[in-house]
Amino acid sequence: LYPSADRELAQSVGSRHDYSDTHAVKALVAFQQGDYDKGVQETEESLNRMPDNQMALYNMGYYAAEMGDDRTALRYYLKVEPDYESGNAMLKTAYLHMKTGELKKAEESLLRLIKMQPRNAAVHFGLAEVYTKGFRFDEAIQLYHDVLKEPGKMSYRMDDEEKGVDIPKVEQSLEYVKALKEKYQVAISAMEKGRSFEGHRTLAEIYITIGNLEMAEKELKASLNNTDDITPAELLLGELYQKLGKDQEAEEIYIRLLRDKNSASLNVLVGAGTFYAKTLRFKEASELFQLALKRRSRETGIMDHENPSPPPFFKGGPRGDLQVEKNPGDQQIREYLDWSIKLKKLLENSEQLKRSSHPIDAALIKADVYVSVGRKQDAIRELEHTLATDPDHRVLLKALASLYKTQGYPYWKRTIETYRHLLSLNENDADAWRRLGEFYYTVIHDYENALLCFQKSMSMNPKQEGAKKIRATIEKLQQYVNLHKEK
Repeated sequence: LYPSADRELAQSVGSRHDYSDTHAVKALVAFQQGDYDKGVQETEESLNRMPDNQMALYNMGYYAAEMGDDRTALRYYLKVEPDYESGNAMLKTAYLHMKTGELKKAEESLLRLIKMQPRNAAVHFGLAEVYTKGFRFDEAIQLYHDVLKEPGKMSYRMDDEEKGVDIPKVEQSLEYVKALKEKYQVAISAMEKGRSFEGHRTLAEIYITIGNLEMAEKELKASLNNTDDITPAELLLGELYQKLGKDQEAEEIYIRLLRDKNSASLNVLVGAGTFYAKTLRFKEASELFQLALKRRSRETGIMDHENPSPPPFFKGGPRGDLQVEKNPGDQQIREYLDWSIKLKKLLENSEQLKRSSHPIDAALIKADVYVSVGRKQDAIRELEHTLATDPDHRVLLKALASLYKTQGYPYWKRTIETYRHLLSLNENDADAWRRLGEFYYTVIHDYENALLCFQKSMSMNPKQEGAKKIRATIEKLQQYVNLHKEK
């Protein structure tokens, strides 16, 4: 109930308005509504009055991490006392160390915490992850066995509630580590038998699985120097370069692999095709998918009668990771081809509109193309650049708000500001009120503002689509708000 919290803070009287905790609570309210800058300002005010204010230090660390500022997050978390918030600061510090590859520091934090909280399952899981990333698989396996031995005595906190151990998930994690251990043993065995190219490539696959892309790159490069058949390693390296944002290096790989298109493997054709699609070169992508379809037909002698396959990675539009299906079937390749042809036409339409002095329509279409290939940040830049020429264009504002709300905490404030801007242009926009209400309700969990927005939306358009569900949500929110205000 953030508006109520704001009102109560505004009524602080006497010397209390200047207490460190008052500013710490103000910071928390600001942070939780997406106003990071105001949260930082109030945190500084709090810490000026009490440098070891645990609430202020912890929340500053938490929201700095949410903004992606890991260095700042670590600086504040390291000042939090070990037992504050059930040791969560130490746990989050360990994960930040893991993220930056400092496994030793992560291990030290978790070992210290596990002595304090031997029944905290989250600490066991974190330490198991450290050991897995360090290829210390037996130690990780032992930790999972320890949890499964007495799961009833283990728990962890989530959203201020004690949660029991999810045994199936722990068992799944255990099998995952066992599989990695087995794969690691295969890699070492290959090295010992003189097949270093196979060993390096297998190690690279393990590094990709555990998220260490830099080490994966090193292993793949090493494998290229130890075999005549470099195609599988180069194909994997091309995909890896895309994950690392090294498009130029990825393109150099695909150019080499496509020197003789007629002899290129199916995986090479599809992998290169997805790369060209991601970089908006749909003509080249379509040609490669067509060639892949012909190759597939020649190899199988079948054109139209394959059994249905699982949906391709971009069923209805690709995910940002652009994972290529290995050995795709006819149905999948056809969908790849249809998708690239459709986006090629859209991009051509966008360019034509731009030439004929319709920059807004052109930008909206191009943004859709960017989204379809998993490049939402480029879509946002395209729309923001165009919005600068017409800051009150409602369609652009709605498109931007819809994108902002998919981009996590750093975009919360921009999402709210964009919807508020729309409503300042037309306060009777039922759709904007509803969308803002949904954002408050499902993302920020600001139930008072969500209730207000839904009520406004229904008063403007009581027969809108989904009206029954909105009315039920309004009733639920009214009961919640009234109950907690009475408390």
